[in-house]
Amino acid sequence: MFTSLVSFFAVMIIPDAARRQYFDNLIGGLAMYVVGPAPLRLLLQGFVVLVGFLILAGAVNTAIVGSNGVLNRVSEDGVLSDWFRVPHRKFGTTYRIINLVAVLQIATIFLSRGRVYILGEAYAFGVVWSFALKALAVLVLRFTRPGEREWRVPLNLRLGRIEIPLGLGLIMVALFGVAIINLLTKQVATVSGLLFTGVFFSLFTYSEQRIRRESGGTQEHLDQFQVLAHEQLDGAGIRSGCAIVLVRDEHTLASVDYALAQIDADQQDVLVATVRTLRGPSGTERFYQEEIFTRHEQELFTKVVAVAERQGKHVGLLVVPSVDVFYGIARTAFQLQAADLLLGTSHVFTAEEQARRFGAAWDRVRGKRPRCIRLRIVGSNDLVSTFDIGPHLPALSSDDLAIIHRLWLAASREPAAREIHHRDIVMAGVRLLERELSGSEHTAAMEMIKDQAHQAASEPGTASQDQRK
Repeated sequence: MFTSLVSFFAVMIIPDAARRQYFDNLIGGLAMYVVGPAPLRLLLQGFVVLVGFLILAGAVNTAIVGSNGVLNRVSEDGVLSDWFRVPHRKFGTTYRIINLVAVLQIATIFLSRGRVYILGEAYAFGVVWSFALKALAVLVLRFTRPGEREWRVPLNLRLGRIEIPLGLGLIMVALFGVAIINLLTKQVATVSGLLFTGVFFSLFTYSEQRIRRESGGTQEHLDQFQVLAHEQLDGAGIRSGCAIVLVRDEHTLASVDYALAQIDADQQDVLVATVRTLRGPSGTERFYQEEIFTRHEQELFTKVVAVAERQGKHVGLLVVPSVDVFYGIARTAFQLQAADLLLGTSHVFTAEEQARRFGAAWDRVRGKRPRCIRLRIVGSNDLVSTFDIGPHLPALSSDDLAIIHRLWLAASREPAAREIHHRDIVMAGVRLLERELSGSEHTAAMEMIKDQAHQAASEPGTASQDQRK
């Protein structure tokens, strides 16, 4: 529509004798033949050039982003060396791929001498063959990976158990028809496109074979990560109330899968953390970074990213250096004001022992005021044990509430105690117990607490943990 309007106004406004020189730049010709003084018309043409530059700069940026993503995937698949995916120390981008794409773009401009028609034909060759091959790939996937899909191209014929995607096939035939016509009629596009395809296919094939030889035939995909040091994690850009998932090795990531399935990542940040246990003094800053982010962390976070990509969620990644695992993760959760902590089951400790050790570490963390955090320990088959760590409301049973109410009734009969509430009964009992524990009645008070804990543990539905699927 816009192109039609530009062509219409160009015919109406630009004189016939002068229109030929503006065939490649009709908008510039319109700017020069509007009514007004010459300086303003030149200024308007400069503005048109500036706007065109900004629009095309956005297109170039989009091309760089798209090429960067494709080459990253090619490198991850073992076709290109991991050297290309090393992140920039400051910005965290794959700057080597971005620089390579920018150099190729500049080289293309020089080789084509900036001729718009040559560039346009070459671009059309790439686009139409890309669409045709994608349509073919989608058609093949309909047969190799059958099953329910959220959206299907219409016109699907079913013969018994076989589904024939007629609509998708017609689209593929149409695209291949356009691609073949383009191949036969556009000589410059054909030559340049085939030359470009052949050169890069040869380079990619050579690179893949060389990587295979160097790796001895075993290729292991590892993501590249940018290591950023934060002394104070509360300024690391993570929202308060986040969920922290503690992981140990790449074979036990059930807690990550559970967290991503249960938590809305748009409402609550999910941070996957591992604790690097340190022994002895550390050396220089670079040695310290290499000490806490080893190949183990790289392999672990590669698996975590794969789980997150499978569920379409975003996760933050964190390595916590500490001499004690429980205290390290407790201090991190306290600094980030986390609301949830998720762990996997341990082969050494029971869920209750894990909760006890983390609770003891949580109480050792120094802060302005005590906080509460919910600890969830994820076992096999999504069996979850939940514990409230820190100051929290106790899980009172109906019998506990009945006792408090009975005491309140007895105390409120006194004429001078008609303004008391159930909370006053509870706090009076707590303060009385506090005085006994710090005085001569310590032994008797502890025996009473133990008897109560034993009685509560033997009653169904009164356990301190909540196990559910």
